[in-house]
Amino acid sequence: MYDTQEEGKVQYQCFPSESSKGILLCINGKDTHDGSWNSYALAYPEALPDNATLLKGFTFVSYNNYNYNNIWHVLSVIVPFVGWHRRMGCVVPSRWILYHWGELRSGIDVWLTHLMKAIFGEGGLNIEVFDGISGPACFEEAVEGNGDDIIGLTMFMRIGARSFKNVSVVTEIFQKECYKVRGSKLKVAYANSLSFCDQTCWFSPHGAQLTNMFMMDRNSNVMEFFPKGWLKLGGVGQYMYHWIASWSGMRYQGAWRDPVGDPCPYPEEDWRCFSIYKGGMIGHNETYFSEWAGNVLNQTKISKMEEASNSKKHLELSGCAC
Repeated sequence: MYDTQEEGKVQYQCFPSESSKGILLCINGKDTHDGSWNSYALAYPEALPDNATLLKGFTFVSYNNYNYNNIWHVLSVIVPFVGWHRRMGCVVPSRWILYHWGELRSGIDVWLTHLMKAIFGEGGLNIEVFDGISGPACFEEAVEGNGDDIIGLTMFMRIGARSFKNVSVVTEIFQKECYKVRGSKLKVAYANSLSFCDQTCWFSPHGAQLTNMFMMDRNSNVMEFFPKGWLKLGGVGQYMYHWIASWSGMRYQGAWRDPVGDPCPYPEEDWRCFSIYKGGMIGHNETYFSEWAGNVLNQTKISKMEEASNSKKHLELSGCAC
């Protein structure tokens, strides 16, 4: 089951729902120091574990990598629930369950506590800590949201010269890899529909459209594709986007060069062949693309978690959540 994502709206999972096929969310997670001891499971209402406690009403479950005692961090986590609450007819939760790095938390920043009570009412910020519950807790209705940074993977396409031969197959390859990394989201874009919001990984055939990369954030990832013949005949200009990425503080994650192309009547290294190869269509290598995308997405995920960890350490050392 994947997160529900509506265009321009918050990302969430809802239990039970059509997507969950009527299954309820259950959590066995009271540990506040080691998230590896906490776990969750899915169960049908008529087949709950014998030792499970069914909690009635609506439950908001938040999981994130940031500190609930930092006003800015917790805002990024709580606000999506406020958006969902408004869109769903102002449903008031019976309880909140907060996890940070898999560890149960029992409170949030004082200012945010008052803000949440103003939005949801005095009884709308009941933070559950599972007191008196020995086994798993299952929820009659639950919405789970996560504060993970979105890893935006954008396929920036071309039309005509140096476009992919089979766009749908290439899209499917990268979509599969996105499904494997939580928080990843694939977007297929053309020049007339390009957005840089939340885009941290970008891949595209070689071409002028790559000049737009300077608008991306530092530490974003760029991957490039070439038709056959460019390595030997393309000259130094083929490296310009590698250089731009480096100058802009981005990670150039390499280039894939199609070994197959249109036939040339001259020897392959003859400069006259470049007029044939230059605008050639680009094929695909599923194994290479999958490993490539998977590595980049996982590296990005680790990098974002390390950033969150460093932020946490800074707050703990300073003793001040500014």
